[in-house]
Amino acid sequence: MNVGHAVVTGGSIEIVGRLAGQWFLRANFTSQLARDAATSLDVIYVPRRQANLELSYEWAPGSAMTGIVTYVGDRFADAANTSLVPGYLLVGLNATWALGEGYSFQAGINNVFDVTYQESLGFPEPGRTVFMAVTKTF
Repeated sequence: MNVGHAVVTGGSIEIVGRLAGQWFLRANFTSQLARDAATSLDVIYVPRRQANLELSYEWAPGSAMTGIVTYVGDRFADAANTSLVPGYLLVGLNATWALGEGYSFQAGINNVFDVTYQESLGFPEPGRTVFMAVTKTF
């Protein structure tokens, strides 16, 4: 549902860096309030809070294992702000291996704990998924 005019206030913070040796951290947090200017109610499907945490171990250049935790807060599913879509917490794991000559192989698991969640009310997202990919960098 489109709104004629929305006012969004808030902020984000992100920390990225090396913890020690081959360990790396990326963490971010966003707090926002998105309001329909005509009604002063929350814009649908915009969470007030969300965050991500990534911890990686790089055992060789271009080769790493990463754990990812994603949090998305509650949000409203209707313009009257009476129907709530529950927030969720997801965990993912992936590994990347550099194969040489610009090639790499990646494999991982999204939604490790098979959490049932919805981005939009009435449309459940997939459960646990496994993926593999081969990429070439030019």
